[in-house]
Amino acid sequence: MADSRDTRTASQAYAENMEKIRETLKKLKTGLRKHQREQAKDPRSYGYPGDLSYVADLLEQAARFICGEEE
Repeated sequence: MADSRDTRTASQAYAENMEKIRETLKKLKTGLRKHQREQAKDPRSYGYPGDLSYVADLLEQAARFICGEEE
């Protein structure tokens, strides 16, 4: 979040945040591939589906927010 000393333009701040989001999505994809490999080693564990349920909920919340669908 910008503070009163921030000298960036709104467009610069937007571009920087967009890049952060892109990098985070790449990191998420990498993490999901690793998570899937770990789940394959322990397919009876319900911890892995629980992890994905939590992540799915967070992503759905973010998608609703950015799409203007938040309740």
